[in-house]
Amino acid sequence: MQDLKTKINDELSKCRDQNSAFEELNNYYIGQITKLRENLNVANLEEKDRQIEEGLATIYSLKTLVSDQAKQIELLKYDVSEKSQIIENMHTKTKEIAYKINNLEEFETTPQVDFEASSCLPFGNSNDIHLIKVADGDAFFVPCDSRLSGTGWTVVQRRIDGSVKFNRNWLQYQEGFGNLSGEFFIGLEKLHRMTTAQPHELYVHLTDFNNESSHAYYDNIIVGPESEQYALSALGEYSGNAGDSMRDNEHQKFTTFDRDNDMSEFNCAETCLGGWWYNNCGLSNLNGQYTERDVYYDNSEYGIFWDEWQGPGYNLKSVQIMIRPKLESIK
Repeated sequence: MQDLKTKINDELSKCRDQNSAFEELNNYYIGQITKLRENLNVANLEEKDRQIEEGLATIYSLKTLVSDQAKQIELLKYDVSEKSQIIENMHTKTKEIAYKINNLEEFETTPQVDFEASSCLPFGNSNDIHLIKVADGDAFFVPCDSRLSGTGWTVVQRRIDGSVKFNRNWLQYQEGFGNLSGEFFIGLEKLHRMTTAQPHELYVHLTDFNNESSHAYYDNIIVGPESEQYALSALGEYSGNAGDSMRDNEHQKFTTFDRDNDMSEFNCAETCLGGWWYNNCGLSNLNGQYTERDVYYDNSEYGIFWDEWQGPGYNLKSVQIMIRPKLESIK
């Protein structure tokens, strides 16, 4: 019996020794596996960091490339715009020369009515394009209108279909642009010359997309010289049914995207996409971007608007701005 107990104890002791050895071996292998995992994780992380750094460097290079290309595109767009204006001016000059050549014999034998005219008044009920001459400046063509508010009105701006871009630079607004038979702006220098040569009245005709019309009349418009940034020096008294949305622009200098003269913290011409006598920025924007009725803009300053008539954000279908010498000022 004693021997059996001794054998059992010996076997138990061996088992304990073996178990202890197995535990030591197991702990050893666990330690080795942990080290391998740590080494693998570090290597993977370093590789991933390297890949991320390479990816970021690639993204930065592409971003720089895209930015440079965008700048080149803007420069090309500006260059195209400048060349388009030169072509338009050449076309206008060509028409003037052709007009003079075709009528040279008549000018030699009859009174030079067109050259003596400084506005559309002498042309009566005409709705055609005529050549006028203001003071000592060069003669230029203007469209006349007798349909909207009596005879003798000179059209100085027209918007009807979005065919002409109005987000132009200072030089283009100064000289004028567009098609006199369609959309156009007569030019700030011409406006200054006409409105300072004799007193003029202003008529703004507006049409919405329901083909309803309204008008705003001002009895004394004066546009200042270039030295005053072609400021809207005076408007006079208002009357009409469109509301006095242009009053906020009185005494304001003209602003384009490259000549910021407005009272806003930002350039209103960049925000409103067109040149105008912006204040901060104002209740009217008749040289803004042309939009269709079904085009929605979440910023109401993108478009052609006259807030006192249809409210903020409503884009108008058509606009025609006209001036005429005040009849009582003509002797």
